[in-house]
Amino acid sequence: MYRSAVPKNGPPPGATCESCGGVDDALEPVHRVYLEADEDGNLRPARTMPEVERWCPVCRAQYPHEPAGD
Repeated sequence: MYRSAVPKNGPPPGATCESCGGVDDALEPVHRVYLEADEDGNLRPARTMPEVERWCPVCRAQYPHEPAGD
């Protein structure tokens, strides 16, 4: 359902999550974190993006990130 909330003929109907594209009023600023596996297959943070994105509660619960503050 990626970006399904964005109409084809205009801007989104409200605040949209920059991760999933869902419409949500509870967006918070975060820095996206990419993970990589070590030689044993364990995941570890590899890179934190400097850009600030606004994510919904579901994406914040499921995907690696760091809070960006306001």
